[in-house]
Amino acid sequence: MTMPRLEAAAEAYRRHGWPVAIRNRSIVLPMAAPFGGVVLPMTESADVLRHLAATGCRVPTLVIPAARPMCVFLVDNDGTALGRQHHLPDVRVLWPTDVVPLPPSELDNGETVRWIVRPAPRNCLPTLTAVISAVTYVLIDNARKEKQCAR
Repeated sequence: MTMPRLEAAAEAYRRHGWPVAIRNRSIVLPMAAPFGGVVLPMTESADVLRHLAATGCRVPTLVIPAARPMCVFLVDNDGTALGRQHHLPDVRVLWPTDVVPLPPSELDNGETVRWIVRPAPRNCLPTLTAVISAVTYVLIDNARKEKQCAR
């Protein structure tokens, strides 16, 4: 990844009010207010995105490529204090001390971060509460379906 390309991408994020920084070969977004994030495995993310879309909620979503690919849903940290004690399996709520790499960041494994759902200009981020509610609904619904199939 060339520095001019990273700098141009970082400037585009800044024009939209995102307080990004460049670290190594990555553009990072701090999860400080108003930004937040919800991380879950890519295998669960498609169902969550479908559910959110059906409710009219568009959530900027990134894929973080790894041995187990993860998705990051960018949210408005609406002051909800879920912390790490939300009891949803395989779901992580990001802390204000966390940062998220944004496209076209290159990770240490040589893979590139990419958008599944790009942020829309001047579009508000959905709240953390809305996304956690959708994740909870989908996980419960999927577990119910698995239980019915096992019968």
